[in-house]
Amino acid sequence: MQNLYLLEDDPIYREFLTQQLKNIIMIEKLPFQLQLATADPQAIMTELTEEKPHAAIFFLDIEIANSTISGIDLATFIRAHVPAADIIFVTNHPESALLIVTNKIMPLDLIQKDLSADTCAAMIHQDLLDIAQRLTHAEDQVTYTLAGIIHAVDLAEISYLMTVPGDPGTLRLISDHETAEFHGNLNDYETRYPQLFRCHKSFLVNLAKVSAFDAKKRQLTFAEAAPADVSFRKVASLRKQLLER
Repeated sequence: MQNLYLLEDDPIYREFLTQQLKNIIMIEKLPFQLQLATADPQAIMTELTEEKPHAAIFFLDIEIANSTISGIDLATFIRAHVPAADIIFVTNHPESALLIVTNKIMPLDLIQKDLSADTCAAMIHQDLLDIAQRLTHAEDQVTYTLAGIIHAVDLAEISYLMTVPGDPGTLRLISDHETAEFHGNLNDYETRYPQLFRCHKSFLVNLAKVSAFDAKKRQLTFAEAAPADVSFRKVASLRKQLLER
């Protein structure tokens, strides 16, 4: 489930957008939920700082009354803190397009408020469908961010992700063709990729890549990677899943 955030200072238009988003999500059964609809950019920044999501969807107005933070300022913050964010501007200020490009925000869309309500709703609908379709195709890839660049690795090639010993804020990805270290949280990856199995507090493994399981040593072995530890409480569920494969 991916969270969606809405920034709009006009309460009437904010309610219009809120209802459109909720209706589209419900009718199309999309894996999104409206987390926050607000006129306060700081409220979104605070939540992102606390939650640290890898991905989320943002519908942003540009000029925000009674705020020193513009929608473009917020989008720049989002790009720095949410690696796989989708940003859609809904605004009366299309002339800000140059500033959007200058700040390398790369929005998915820019919807003008002076369009008819039906046209605006149709554009929002299509944007959400496009995001959902992309996410469906992305389920077979694991993504991570390194030096500001999003990398994608085919899940079928990954042996496991692990927490780097002595550095709980850093993850190591082991695949057939690469080893990469990057900032991340194993709990987040466990939630995002249910295809992987949490065999230990420090390991998230691809059972399809397991070549053997030593129950006495509580270790998984792989053809292309060093062994992975298995916690005692995970032995039974691991054995069951391996036998069912």
